[in-house]
Amino acid sequence: MDSKGCLLRMDRVIIDEGRVTVMDYKTGSERKAEAGHLSQLRNYMNVLKGVYPEKEIHGVIAYVDSKETRKVD
Repeated sequence: MDSKGCLLRMDRVIIDEGRVTVMDYKTGSERKAEAGHLSQLRNYMNVLKGVYPEKEIHGVIAYVDSKETRKVD
């Protein structure tokens, strides 16, 4: 949940010793809505920063159908 009490469902969270990576999977032609995807992922990253303040937080959007990824730091 975020600080406003909204329920979030992150697709995948990978917790390593010094970093946390959140991945969000997108399918179909959703690439057109990338600005919204980036906003969603940054929100996830902000929530995780509050939970893991001592770790680096990274994000990845995986466009499954086109086999592309976009890293967000």
